[in-house]
Amino acid sequence: MKGKILLTGASGFIGRRVHRLLTLNHYEMRVLLRKSNDAYEDTYVIDLEKDEIKDEIFKGVTSVIHLAGYAHDLKNSPSKLNKFQKLNYEASIALARAAFQKGIKDFTFISSVKAGGILQNDQKEIIDETFSSGIFDPYGESKRRAELKLLDLSKNFNARVNILRPTLTYGKDVKGNLRKMINAIKAGWFPKLPDKQNKKSLVHVDDLARSILFIHFNEEIKDEIFIVSDGNFYSSKVIHDSIKKAFNLNNFSPYLPSLLVRTLSFIPKLKDQINKLQNNEPYSSEKLKKLGFKSKFNLENLNETIF
Repeated sequence: MKGKILLTGASGFIGRRVHRLLTLNHYEMRVLLRKSNDAYEDTYVIDLEKDEIKDEIFKGVTSVIHLAGYAHDLKNSPSKLNKFQKLNYEASIALARAAFQKGIKDFTFISSVKAGGILQNDQKEIIDETFSSGIFDPYGESKRRAELKLLDLSKNFNARVNILRPTLTYGKDVKGNLRKMINAIKAGWFPKLPDKQNKKSLVHVDDLARSILFIHFNEEIKDEIFIVSDGNFYSSKVIHDSIKKAFNLNNFSPYLPSLLVRTLSFIPKLKDQINKLQNNEPYSSEKLKKLGFKSKFNLENLNETIF
């Protein structure tokens, strides 16, 4: 696959690593940005949520990697729900349709494991790409709707769409809830929870970037969905211990016994956080692994980079 790649979301946590990997491999890119940024060369400033997608965006472009979207947030206000619809679904479809109408045949969409639905706490089996709980939060629903419509457009335009569903993504400069957890562990007040041997799937941001390029440039893969994880299952205890190892921390962490955890879970402000820490989110990346892709890092490499 030759020609220029149109990359969205390049200024985000994942996008920065994808952009760096493409640069290191000497691929030509045009980057769509919501705000001007001198860190990128060939750029086009556009608010995908509001602005018209003009034909000039696609000049010289032969493929699209679409990362831009509105991130998952458990506190869903009406404005956030509207952003899920506008940016994750409508803007993604508008971008793909415009690209296909200009004759571009390759479109890679970065979705989320939440597009498979919300897992129940007693769900202990490994989940694959065909699974759907049928229960979606607004974020997962917006991603799933985009997936289905993109696959439909692919058939209508005889194009090639591939979808990657990352699990919780870690790495240097990670943000969000994982950053809050890291900061709390560093400060010595994040507790060690009882080992419930729950299972969570995660992936290093550099391995995710590698997987995106692995799928995008494999022209034999068409209209497929891939879950991306590092291949391990982490309990909450292992996540805590791995973070301490990654940062070489020897500080004290208080231990919360099971009875106290159950008591705290009745407090409304703490219930969601405790449940999120102790629930199961086991996803299988076997489909990707069978194609020859293998992750290089695990959570103890959180602070390291591959490239």
